[in-house]
Amino acid sequence: MTRTLATIVIGLFLAGCGQHYWQGSGRGIGEFQTDSGQCIQEAKSKYEVSERIYRRCMQARGWARVQTHYPSYSQFRGPEDEDEFFSSTAATSKTLIGKWSGTIYAVNGTTYPFTTTFRDDGSWHATSTLQPGNFDGTWRLNGSNVVWRSVTTGRTGTATLHEANGTRILRLIPDDRSSMIELTPAR
Repeated sequence: MTRTLATIVIGLFLAGCGQHYWQGSGRGIGEFQTDSGQCIQEAKSKYEVSERIYRRCMQARGWARVQTHYPSYSQFRGPEDEDEFFSSTAATSKTLIGKWSGTIYAVNGTTYPFTTTFRDDGSWHATSTLQPGNFDGTWRLNGSNVVWRSVTTGRTGTATLHEANGTRILRLIPDDRSSMIELTPAR
């Protein structure tokens, strides 16, 4: 009995760890942005902003809310509280230019530190412990998304800007889905 109770307590403790993300079987960033944007508008259009309305809307569209410390390339962050419903998530040149640092989450579970600087001429330079260690590339805005290309590796992808609890989070997803990169502005 004591062992069972301890297992339940530990399970409940671990369940409370990590941030919440949305995932949909076989669905990518484009589908998430469309559904999330429409659900945000639905949640805002009622008498008051409601996280419950947003969550029910996302679930009705086939998304499941999960909690994890290490999100995969197919898990996306949506608004979690009232402040986030009103925060701007559109990337602009002004919000992007500068130094960002964070982590690469590879699909095999390996993580690597990653620091990049977005320049106003449409180029970027990054460093990481992931080989070859230095990366260069280009970026451009496509609506509220960032489209990027690595000159070093030839890889391409998109990035979306999120804001949570007053912190900007830039999430880069390579087109080959081999990893996911989360960055915050470097201080």
